[in-house]
Amino acid sequence: MKTLQIFKPGKHTDVKGIVIDFTEDMLRACAAAYDPAKHEAPLVIGHPVKMEDPAYGWAKAVSYADGALVIDPDQVEPQFAEMVNAGRFKKISPSFYLPDSPNNPTPGQLYLRHIGFLGAAAPAVKGLKSASFADSEQGVVEFSDVAPWRTRSLATILRGIREMIISKFSIEEADRAVPDYLITDVESVPEASAIGAAYSEQPTETSMLTKEQEAAAAKLKSDQADLARREAEFAERESAVKASEEKTRREGIAAFVTALVKAGKILPRDEAGLVAYMAGPDETGVIEFGEGDDKKSVAPDAFLRAFLDGLPKQVDYQEHSAAEDLDVQTVSFAAPPGYSVDPARLEIHNKALAHQAKHKTTYEAALAAVQ
Repeated sequence: MKTLQIFKPGKHTDVKGIVIDFTEDMLRACAAAYDPAKHEAPLVIGHPVKMEDPAYGWAKAVSYADGALVIDPDQVEPQFAEMVNAGRFKKISPSFYLPDSPNNPTPGQLYLRHIGFLGAAAPAVKGLKSASFADSEQGVVEFSDVAPWRTRSLATILRGIREMIISKFSIEEADRAVPDYLITDVESVPEASAIGAAYSEQPTETSMLTKEQEAAAAKLKSDQADLARREAEFAERESAVKASEEKTRREGIAAFVTALVKAGKILPRDEAGLVAYMAGPDETGVIEFGEGDDKKSVAPDAFLRAFLDGLPKQVDYQEHSAAEDLDVQTVSFAAPPGYSVDPARLEIHNKALAHQAKHKTTYEAALAAVQ
């Protein structure tokens, strides 16, 4: 996975109005001081304030190259990477421990705290490329000091979840889980009430969300859990339906082949193999039939070749003389005691069979023709 640019030297102002001049030496020292064993900076959405907020990846290493602070991302969650590559979180805001921060793992040095991916914030550090984890593009991130990221990101997430529910279920289900008015309320929160990127961690952390946002986030969490439960139930029902349909299909195939055996059209030895062939191969591409020592696993085409090769001759395309056509094999009859077979009638019977085979007609028509 390619490296990501996250910060450049210069004077930058955080959301609290604090202006700090980040020199190249400071950033080089920050890169040199980074040690995942002391504190591994997580890749997060926005700037979380709770320890239980999820991490979607980690900064394995930090370096200074091409005039910017750079990280090597590691263990990036695949779905999060897809969202970033799709442009859902194009901008990134790094958070730093200041040298005098009481929580700084390396006191006296600037230290990277986390890398927050933003959904709609304007960058404060210009000239950085858009973030991407795609191998075909150079992934970069930007520092942002715009406050409205939290409400916009929350609204973006809510919109995405609502659209997903609509695509999988219906608008009615979406209205029950994530009503449109709830998203509108989040979008209407004044920008000044949202908190953006911060340079240092405060000794005593306080909630950065309004009561309305906290209520919306709590409802969102509950709705997500409910949606996950419904999706699991739906998947379970769908799996059961598919299993029932497959069972019915195989039973129909078995009944059809059994009828062919009873009608004398195929041999009993081929019954199990033909059922397995018609049912289709398994995930390994073979068909299995038989039991115990007689169990066989063969490729479908190999079975079909053997089956067709064992069929009796249906049509004789060789040329024959008229005498050969009439020279059919005689039939022997075991007449009961006191009875005998009329040779003349047996000859007529044999001629009728020969005529029937040659002209592809009924036995009655052939009998009338030779008499």
